[in-house]
Amino acid sequence: MVGQRIKIAFTVFNFFHSSCLDQKIPRRYIQAKVMHRGTSKVVSVATTNAKDLRHSLPSLTDHNACRIVGRLIAERAKEADVYAMSYEPRKDERIEGKLGIVIDTIKENGIIFV
Repeated sequence: MVGQRIKIAFTVFNFFHSSCLDQKIPRRYIQAKVMHRGTSKVVSVATTNAKDLRHSLPSLTDHNACRIVGRLIAERAKEADVYAMSYEPRKDERIEGKLGIVIDTIKENGIIFV
């Protein structure tokens, strides 16, 4: 009986902490999304290429745009009850510059990186 409780608790823990951040930073815009690893469903998406942000921002790729995308991702993830996520850098990728700004902004808005 104890073994089953531990297994169920571990499964529930992995289910709630298995959201991952995926982002693209091409030359024209910034895009970030949070996906659930187990079901591959998109939890939240934010991009500077969206209609509401495209015309209101002076630049779609500067540091201010990175902060706005990070804040939107954090707000939308909280609305979907995701308070922890992970990010695995790609091969030869460093967490600095625009990528670092997006991740730091998400952390500042209350999301925990596991």
